[in-house]
Amino acid sequence: MRKSVSYLYHLRLVGCVVVLFAMLQGCSSDKNSKDNMTKTENLRLQVGPRVAEHMRNAEIAFQRGNYNMSFALMDSVEAIIPDLADLHFMRGRLYTQINDLQLSQLSYQRVLELDPEYVGANFNMGLNAFRRGLLRQAVDYYKGEEAINTDPDAVLYLELGKTYAQLGEPDSSQAAYERAIDIQPDNASAYMWLGQLMEEIGELDKALEYSHKGAEIRPGDPDYEYIIGTLYFRNGDTEKAIEYLEPVANKLEFHQGAQYNYGQALRRLGKEDEAQIYLARADSAQKLQQRVNEAVDGINNDPGNRDKWVELALLLWQTGQRERAVESYTTAVNIDPANFALQSNLAMMLVESGRIDDGIRRYETILRLRPELTEVWVNLGAAYANTGESEKARAAWEKALEVDPNNARAKENLNQL
Repeated sequence: MRKSVSYLYHLRLVGCVVVLFAMLQGCSSDKNSKDNMTKTENLRLQVGPRVAEHMRNAEIAFQRGNYNMSFALMDSVEAIIPDLADLHFMRGRLYTQINDLQLSQLSYQRVLELDPEYVGANFNMGLNAFRRGLLRQAVDYYKGEEAINTDPDAVLYLELGKTYAQLGEPDSSQAAYERAIDIQPDNASAYMWLGQLMEEIGELDKALEYSHKGAEIRPGDPDYEYIIGTLYFRNGDTEKAIEYLEPVANKLEFHQGAQYNYGQALRRLGKEDEAQIYLARADSAQKLQQRVNEAVDGINNDPGNRDKWVELALLLWQTGQRERAVESYTTAVNIDPANFALQSNLAMMLVESGRIDDGIRRYETILRLRPELTEVWVNLGAAYANTGESEKARAAWEKALEVDPNNARAKENLNQL
């Protein structure tokens, strides 16, 4: 039996998504092909240019963090073709992004009511169940995905393996990780999780073997170096532990595990004074992580609270988790989109995290609505300067001085330019 392939399998896989609806009008009209199609595939043949454009724009808005726009476009699609499973799948992703897992599950359930073989819905429901601590339900959803997906991605078995490990079923967990490796032999995460499983059941030699395989695929990755360094430390090889832990501890100040284990390794070598520096860092990192955990708990209890999302974003930024910080701040902005101070702060975070084009777009959107905001003009100029577009930077700073002739930052930037 044929399956309906979702236009986005799950949250981590993007890319070719936005071209799907552009291709819908080009689908075959051959009768035999239609007879083999699922309900969703047949409905896609009925999608007109307007719906296709809405779906493309909804995906673009989602990727840029404009969740309100994406929701609005999905509402427009529903008014035209309410039984299109794709739109409910998109809503499920949106609700997950704003941490409303209950509404996300309802959206995916609607997808499966419309098309029981829709690939991706069971998987995303499994992810949501895992986040809510409903581990046995998560396994059932993943198994449901496996039953309808004849060409599963390795990530399905990664998540299944992690869930079995949490349930205390190491044999099933190992089988799932090995299945992920069979599907994708260069999947570094599968080797690392398998290594972690081996450590948990006391097979440290195998844990090191698998972890090294993962690190060979992802050389220089600090998370992988931390895992290997920790394994050597627990195995009593202090010199090897320091070789892997030292660069991680020096690079990631708020990585509690790296700071603590490196400090303990130094202590084991009798370097007490140096060890105390890293153990103090570990203590600070632990306290900061506790604040992050408390912020997450606050959001789980009140996902519509803008200030809690802002608090989490700032804490994550402090720990160096910039991608997660931007996601959290984006959610805060979507809760209160008319707050231009939040919009400007998000644009600044995007620029500082390397997403300069996204930051510039957001600055420009703000200024179309509020051209009198001098500091936004100044920041836009700085963003342009970072991309080497000096004339655009100059124009932005000159505009800032039109609004506020005494703005010191604009004057200084123009002089430096």
